[in-house]
Amino acid sequence: MNARLMAIMILCLLIIPTNRAFIYMATVMHKWDDCAQRSRWFIGLGDYHCKEHPITLKHRQELEQLLAETQQGRCKLLVEDLSSKNADGRFNCGRFQVNSRGGLLGGLTDVCQSYGIATHNLEYRYTRVCALGPILNKPHADPYSFASVRGITAGQMHAEVADELANIAQYNDGMLLNRWYAERTQAVMRRLVTLRWQQMATMSAADMLADLKPLERQKKIEDLLTFDSSLFDIKLVHAIVQNDAERIYAIAGGSHIKRVRVLLQKLGYVQVDVGVVSCSDEQASVADSIECFDERFADQPRPIDLQWLKRFF
Repeated sequence: MNARLMAIMILCLLIIPTNRAFIYMATVMHKWDDCAQRSRWFIGLGDYHCKEHPITLKHRQELEQLLAETQQGRCKLLVEDLSSKNADGRFNCGRFQVNSRGGLLGGLTDVCQSYGIATHNLEYRYTRVCALGPILNKPHADPYSFASVRGITAGQMHAEVADELANIAQYNDGMLLNRWYAERTQAVMRRLVTLRWQQMATMSAADMLADLKPLERQKKIEDLLTFDSSLFDIKLVHAIVQNDAERIYAIAGGSHIKRVRVLLQKLGYVQVDVGVVSCSDEQASVADSIECFDERFADQPRPIDLQWLKRFF
């Protein structure tokens, strides 16, 4: 790798914000598999993206401790991790890559693999995060001042989504799931057409954002990063039903876990336990208690206590 290319990659790592997050929901579900004559478990942990919440580090440490004690060979871990290679070996967009380490999900793939845990990273949105992430929290900045924003095109962003749609089209998980997949992929395809990324294939992300006012720009970026979130839901469900591990753990955004939980119930899974808030209402009134509450985060969900999960790991 030459010096210029190395400098560009380092620049991209520095300008893409590292998200902090904490776990605010968890669900434990069980199903008896008649064909295999054994139990199947699903343990889903949902995170809430917050860059400042002080419980992030504590939750990450506790999560790694739980994973370190997991019985290898009996489980499969499904993650949403932008800063590690996904199941297809991708982790970048050309010369750019994402650095989301330091939060709850970032680098979790590598940690789990170091413990010998079978891990499947379902993330695929590397191109858009490289193209739009640097300016998401700096909407007043000049889009052309970021190498990845001016270096990634609409055509590349279109290809990323189109490739994932093509992969999902190969799934065959039974009538109920196939119908569920089709409804969601068709909605994403319709939206992809309205974005006209193919017609603007050579335009850079910076070109697309340059004429927007800061607030409009921020809303636009948020929409472009999330309009196809249902595809991640599909990938998560597919990975669950296609895996025969006794216990499947999923650590991803809370909205994904919520939607997948509803669908698993239709497949015969029964919820047997849920996460609990890490402090009582009385303790929550103490504004300086970093474990449970801070007045800066009053409008956010509360972190849960991870210790109750020990018996499921």
